[in-house]
Amino acid sequence: MWAAIATTFGVGYAALVVAAVANSLSLRWRGPTLTGAELIRMLGVCAPLSLLVAVPAALTGWAFAEAAFAFTPALGVGVGIVGAMTAALRRAGSNNHLAARLVNSATRPGALLEVDNAIGVQVKSPRKGATLLPVGAALLHIGEFARAARAYDLVWAGGLNSPAITIAANNHAVARMNLGDRAGAGRVLARAPSEIDDPLTRAFFNGTRALLVALEGEHTLALELASEVEELGFQELSSTLLEVRLVAFAGRGESDEAWDLLARGVDTYGRQFLESVSRKGGPAAELASRLLDGMPSPYR
Repeated sequence: MWAAIATTFGVGYAALVVAAVANSLSLRWRGPTLTGAELIRMLGVCAPLSLLVAVPAALTGWAFAEAAFAFTPALGVGVGIVGAMTAALRRAGSNNHLAARLVNSATRPGALLEVDNAIGVQVKSPRKGATLLPVGAALLHIGEFARAARAYDLVWAGGLNSPAITIAANNHAVARMNLGDRAGAGRVLARAPSEIDDPLTRAFFNGTRALLVALEGEHTLALELASEVEELGFQELSSTLLEVRLVAFAGRGESDEAWDLLARGVDTYGRQFLESVSRKGGPAAELASRLLDGMPSPYR
């Protein structure tokens, strides 16, 4: 009897949980049928959750049993658990969905409106600010620096663990630098822990610090920091390190080297490199602005 009940509720509620989790986490597949990897992923997420539904439902059915298993109370408990689980997953994953919509140019306009609403909600409930981390990263990616800075302003009230503090400090500083707020960037970088275990996170953080140091006029120190970061071999930081060197050489008055670096940045990253340099101010901003404005320059 127990085997039959467990099988019945396990299969039935597993189906419900699969549907709820797939909907909440926005699991997608590429064709009319699941690939093997996607099926394994979905089952891996849903199998333990289905037990959380099936076991309490089965116990409820027996607890309310008189002559036979009480299916109605069991069904009610199972459906209630699925509903609560779905709501919790939706709350946890809503900002991840919003971040994905921000990156997609087709859904971005509506997503930006949702960002403003989400930031307003977090202002009223600052303890939930940590959930804005993925939204802030997406806003940085699409160049919405003012909104990103507002999002990260709220993140700090949310209670972050050590790795998240470092990531938030780095991204918040990047947003502040792109708004020309070097003092604000320095303040948020100071929030990060002194020891950063993850090599990639440490490289990103030190690259951002090197750029801020260069913008503040400590050009020799900035070049030393850039060399240390470059030795770690992360290609993801090549644009940042190029900008650090450009700012440092321009600040030291070594214009030939600065123009060469600026030309390399344009060849590799296009107009967005010029815009990035120009936004942050500092000694290289004028060189970048001259190219952006179409003024004569030694470049080509």
